[in-house]
Amino acid sequence: MVLKNYVYKENHITQNQLYDFLYANKDDGRIPLDQRVDIAEFAAKMKRNGDFFEIWQDDKIVALIVAYINNYETKEAFITYVRTTQIARGNGLASFLLGKVFEKCSERGFCSVSLEVDRINSPAITLYRRTGFILSREIADALFMKKSLS
Repeated sequence: MVLKNYVYKENHITQNQLYDFLYANKDDGRIPLDQRVDIAEFAAKMKRNGDFFEIWQDDKIVALIVAYINNYETKEAFITYVRTTQIARGNGLASFLLGKVFEKCSERGFCSVSLEVDRINSPAITLYRRTGFILSREIADALFMKKSLS
């Protein structure tokens, strides 16, 4: 994929930039992010434990995936956050970033990647299925999906 006018970076975002991005996109979901978590604590946890897959345009982040690729016992990674800003949607950025997550997981010897998605988020579910995720379980309004890397 050609990233026209976009720049791909890994682990570049600062904690302040992360907080600002999370806060700016907090209402982009059925339940606002700040009603589910303390955004500052969530940002700090992600910075401590996560790997960041980022797309930037004009010095602004427009797409972000945060994955925990650190459980060397189970060799299963977990994607904790996926977001493409409204203005950048429809350009394949999330698919591109997922591919980068899969590459990094494989480099580290991980066998699978899991995530949780709101059951009414049809565009995200379609994206995840298209990139190889399958449903692993359902709980209330959440679907848990998993992709094997082997």
